[in-house]
Amino acid sequence: MNKTTTTFVVLVFLALSQTIAVAADFETENFSFWENKYGQTIFIGEIINNSGKAYTLAIFQLALFDNNDKLLDVHQIGISDFFPGQRRAFKIAVSRIYPDKLKYRLDFDGGIPYIEAQEKKIKPIVYKDER
Repeated sequence: MNKTTTTFVVLVFLALSQTIAVAADFETENFSFWENKYGQTIFIGEIINNSGKAYTLAIFQLALFDNNDKLLDVHQIGISDFFPGQRRAFKIAVSRIYPDKLKYRLDFDGGIPYIEAQEKKIKPIVYKDER
């Protein structure tokens, strides 16, 4: 690994390690899944940011369990520009079929804080159609 790559990896690690949130900081609603005609399982749902923190990137782990609480799989979900109080939908397609009855848990795995926006109070850009 060269010096540039090592520096980048260390910086990313430091950015992610400074972000700590608890399970109550994010909640899940409207979670469902189904098998499509291509043999994939589609998972959809919404994540609500109750953390009081803005993230340039928030990373979640979707853990899937059978009825006996045996861990079947874990999938990563990334949400960019995730602001406090915001509700964001997710959808992932997995090339695997799961049992009809499935339990899940969504864990916050870390994120990159939206520090620049918080410090400078940058407002989101709104595009207007001026035709």
